[in-house]
Amino acid sequence: VWVHRFRELGLTPGDRVVLALPAGASCLMAMIAALWEGVTTWVDQPDADPTSVISEADARLVISSQPAEHTLGIYGAGLPTEQRVTLRDAGPPTPD
Repeated sequence: VWVHRFRELGLTPGDRVVLALPAGASCLMAMIAALWEGVTTWVDQPDADPTSVISEADARLVISSQPAEHTLGIYGAGLPTEQRVTLRDAGPPTPD
């Protein structure tokens, strides 16, 4: 389900995604899907502010239980919500 949702959103290899989720099934499923799709992940605290962390990581998407712009939420058994989400425009990739 996570892989399908990433593809549906248009994430591509090298895109940065922040995982701001508590340790558990949802975090693990999203991380495995990100690895499968070649998406770069940044793991942060579940209570991290999605707006500041997305800017700090220069990420296109935050996966969090806190609602914010460019944030994909989770529900139930750790699956992604079907809510409409827009990806943040990311800057050009850097060697670091």
